[in-house]
Amino acid sequence: MAQSQERFDSAFEWKEEEKLKFANHSPQWEWLERNSNSGYHPVTIGDTFSNGRYSVVHKLGKGSNGTVWLVRDAQVDRLMALKILTGSSTFRNRERGVYEFMYDQNEVNPCFTNFLLPQHSFLIQGPNGFHFCLVFRLMGPTLRQFNASNHMLNPEMHQALTKPLIEGLLHLHKLGVCAADISPGNVIFGIVEIASWSDEQVYATFGAPVGTEVEPLLLRRETRSPDSVAYILKHAPKLVYESIDFFKAPGIAKFLKPELEFIDLGEGFLINRPPLFKKLRVNNASPGPEVNFEARPTVAVDTFGLASVIFALRTGKPLFKTPIGGAQYVAANIRETLGPFPEEWVALMNNRLEAWNRAKGPSKLEPSRAERVKAIYRKESLAQQVAAVGKVKGWLSATPIGSVESEVFQDLLRNMMKHKPADRIGMEEVFSHPWVNSKVVSSYPEWLVCLPASDLGYRWELDRSLDKDYVPNPDPCRDFDHYYLPSA
Repeated sequence: MAQSQERFDSAFEWKEEEKLKFANHSPQWEWLERNSNSGYHPVTIGDTFSNGRYSVVHKLGKGSNGTVWLVRDAQVDRLMALKILTGSSTFRNRERGVYEFMYDQNEVNPCFTNFLLPQHSFLIQGPNGFHFCLVFRLMGPTLRQFNASNHMLNPEMHQALTKPLIEGLLHLHKLGVCAADISPGNVIFGIVEIASWSDEQVYATFGAPVGTEVEPLLLRRETRSPDSVAYILKHAPKLVYESIDFFKAPGIAKFLKPELEFIDLGEGFLINRPPLFKKLRVNNASPGPEVNFEARPTVAVDTFGLASVIFALRTGKPLFKTPIGGAQYVAANIRETLGPFPEEWVALMNNRLEAWNRAKGPSKLEPSRAERVKAIYRKESLAQQVAAVGKVKGWLSATPIGSVESEVFQDLLRNMMKHKPADRIGMEEVFSHPWVNSKVVSSYPEWLVCLPASDLGYRWELDRSLDKDYVPNPDPCRDFDHYYLPSA
């Protein structure tokens, strides 16, 4: 097994970067190289859509399927969220089809599904093709953005926020739909009534849009003719913007609601008509390791994805790294965290590697670079990550997990994240699991704990002798205790 695993590891090698069209890139922006035919629609603050009905105020976010903008609806003078799909996502028509199917079901109750559903849609044409546009009510930051901020959840909120998400997926599956791309970046907090704010209030509270001019390069892939600057700029926006940072607002706790909803059904599909895995564009860790070995997804991909959300909700950090390198790199990360893959999967990967070597020759990686690549994808086991919560370097992002909760919490995650989809528990079992139905009693009066900027360097090492059912937590803001109470 060890030899097979080593051969499996050797299949995951670092790929050389392609020559790019743009000189400047930032993780705060959408991937500029997709500003081309069938890619992103270029948007500038102040642009209008749908015959002047929607005017762009700020940028809310970006993803593989499109960009999201804060817009003002002139008909009702309210702020909304406008998602502009890429040309290729518009052509595939999957997201539009899923939403139409859900609306056609008589039993659909948008408030119960816990999925943010569009209120209006239209089609536009630009330099990169046709783009389907969806208008949603305004929501707050994603769970991923929350975990990157200087805030943490009151321990009482973990189960309270988890249960509605499970109920939402239960209802979605009963409708015959699989979300397919469940991740901390696709779970979003509610926000209080700010839709009636003026543009000036938005900028004063969250900051004005930050735009940067794009810088084109003349080189492209060696196998193609170089793109001209004129061609590049024709398909690119004049400015590229950073997304709005909700956590710049003073006293953000008063703007957020203690509720979560799913967003983005861009890769959703009907359970009885699953697409090929290779046609899904998802967060690499979302569907589980089967994306590398199975032909088509099942509803179990949502179970795996929800487990990663629950982990992020409880611990304040992601369970898996999701690098650009591709799903096969994340598979190695998943294996490090959850244990060895089934023998038939390892054999399949080895066969692929041998076929590659026969066709193109063995890949060679310098020893120093090989070690660097391994370090990037090396990950602690699930047990080690759970044990480290609240005890590692950096500011306190979550309260520690005591021995009693740790056992139950790991049991939930391991059963939701079995390597083989058929071995995972269903949503009904997730909903009835002891951890989901346990209670936490906290002395902290607020649902959101704010760590002042001066405390960002705060470190706290928990003595292992305190790792009992009762775990005192010296919060840097104020005295704060919590108790984990297993369900009866």
